[in-house]
Amino acid sequence: EAIQLIDNFLIEYRKNIRSELLRKLAYQDGLTELLNRTSYTEALNEYKKTEPESVLIAFFDVNNLKPINDKYGHSSGDNLLILVARLLEKHFSAFSKCYRIGGDEFVIISLEKDAEQRFLAAESALTTNIAEINKEPAYPYDVSVASGYAVWNDKQKSLSDIVNEADENMYQHKKEMKERG
Repeated sequence: EAIQLIDNFLIEYRKNIRSELLRKLAYQDGLTELLNRTSYTEALNEYKKTEPESVLIAFFDVNNLKPINDKYGHSSGDNLLILVARLLEKHFSAFSKCYRIGGDEFVIISLEKDAEQRFLAAESALTTNIAEINKEPAYPYDVSVASGYAVWNDKQKSLSDIVNEADENMYQHKKEMKERG
């Protein structure tokens, strides 16, 4: 009888571990361990329903990932993505959730009332941090990240409009960065 109880316990324990692993895989990016696109989409759908007082959405795009992958190998590209994920967590996770939504695309979402001020301060700190990293010989390439954000707080626009605005702002920043060299 004791052996049967132990067997039943172990079976349940294995099921719980498997269930937790599947949940993690469904909502977390395997490489960076940030929340993934599914988590991001579900969050947006929830905010469309609940209409929080304010939502800040910021997009980040890693510059030159394909040339880095081509020249230094995909493991170098993966290491760059992991580095960017850690930097985003370091600078933004105190007031937002961080997501990896595509190959080199990241998003943060904040519901904090002072999110815009906090975002701008964190973005400045991130830029400084990246400049410091690029002074070190740890990477044979420059780390470069474009960003853009928008805030949904007056409800004159839809949340989808704000997402598109943040994405457009990020691509504008990316274009400006390329023009500067």
